[in-house]
Amino acid sequence: MKRLTVFLVLGLAFSFSCAPMVIEGRKIDGEKVRQLKPGETDVNKVIQLFGTPSKTETLPNNDLVYIYNYRAKEPIWFATDTTANQTLEITLRQGVVKDYRFHQEGREAVLKQ
Repeated sequence: MKRLTVFLVLGLAFSFSCAPMVIEGRKIDGEKVRQLKPGETDVNKVIQLFGTPSKTETLPNNDLVYIYNYRAKEPIWFATDTTANQTLEITLRQGVVKDYRFHQEGREAVLKQ
């Protein structure tokens, strides 16, 4: 009976620890973001660096906004989940980068108390 209990406990621990990681989008490389130069970088270079945007918006003044998102979440049953979020918004005017905003946040696993 003790062996069965040990196997059940180990089996449950193993199955909870193997929860799938959730990934949306592609990770945004900070080195590539630094290559963006407002007034110089054109739309072709933006697409070469980051690929097709997750979302495209047209502003009232006809500027285009390319939005790139990345989200990763790794569930850990004995700790707070490990998460990472990145967002890059690039505003284009007449095919050239006007400005951009890059935001990233993340949290490493922390044991629950």
